[in-house]
Amino acid sequence: MNGQLKISASFLLILSLLLASCASGAVSPGRIEMRITDHREAIGDFDRLDITIERVGVHPASAARTAGWMDFEPDTAAVDLTQVLDGRTAAILEAELPAGEYDAVRLHVASGAGDLKTGEAVTLPGFEQAVRVPFAVRADAVVGIVIDLIVESEDDHPGGGYEINILNAAVD
Repeated sequence: MNGQLKISASFLLILSLLLASCASGAVSPGRIEMRITDHREAIGDFDRLDITIERVGVHPASAARTAGWMDFEPDTAAVDLTQVLDGRTAAILEAELPAGEYDAVRLHVASGAGDLKTGEAVTLPGFEQAVRVPFAVRADAVVGIVIDLIVESEDDHPGGGYEINILNAAVD
């Protein structure tokens, strides 16, 4: 009987260790796929407009507005905006994220350079902008975010030129 008691105690110990490891609260991460598209505006003035993306970020909903950003180096750093019109997109990031709620994305573009249809070469200033887009990342799932950029003509402003901004972002 003493042997059976030892076996039962060993079994209970192993069972409790297994249950404790299952209840540790470890949650599998999810994945985010970010793509960009361009809103048809002044992009029609260009034969080519390449932007260089330095980083992209996501913001956890539980963090203070100015803190907690999770920044990533893009998988694709150069995109020709003339090629991502009319529903076409370019993938810029696929990354693992902790499961949870997020409320914004941000894009840091170092610069833009292109050729106008007139043959003139132009350089556009870089920018860093965030846009609100609530989304949830679920364990072992993928969420897609599409960031819609807009190229605007500044011809009616002193100095003229062009500027790139984020128009909006949406869960895809």
